[in-house]
Amino acid sequence: MDLENRRRVLMFNGVLVFLLGLLTGFFVDFGAFTNNRMGLAAHLEGILNGTFLIALGLLWSHVNLPSRADAAARWLPVAGAYMNWTLAAFAATFGRGRTSPIHPADRPWFLGEMPLTEAALLVLSVFFVVTCVLILWGLRRPVTPPHDAATA
Repeated sequence: MDLENRRRVLMFNGVLVFLLGLLTGFFVDFGAFTNNRMGLAAHLEGILNGTFLIALGLLWSHVNLPSRADAAARWLPVAGAYMNWTLAAFAATFGRGRTSPIHPADRPWFLGEMPLTEAALLVLSVFFVVTCVLILWGLRRPVTPPHDAATA
């Protein structure tokens, strides 16, 4: 995939996650969630994660990474953004929130639901940390201009 398409994929997913966050905000305004504080968290997760993906897409031409690291640095935050919004929206819809001290749970967790949610939150946190480390590494490496056959 060429540089421009890599950038566009990040920005497309960023705008989509941002839109999910905006739409979630409408549900919060109407009190449609069982746990509206977690609904607000889902709204903010969509807005912030979408903005992060858009920013990554905009700065991608300055990132110089080997191909596997490049792919990881692009797809980990996309997966993390969707997971983050989905988990918060799930918690808001079903009245959960015990994984966050400021969003108290109103309903008991199903058997195994809490450990799975905590594991997913840990995984998406690792996704974002790895992404940031890779981006910092890629920004430290000089970008080599593409070889132009016409000038050779």
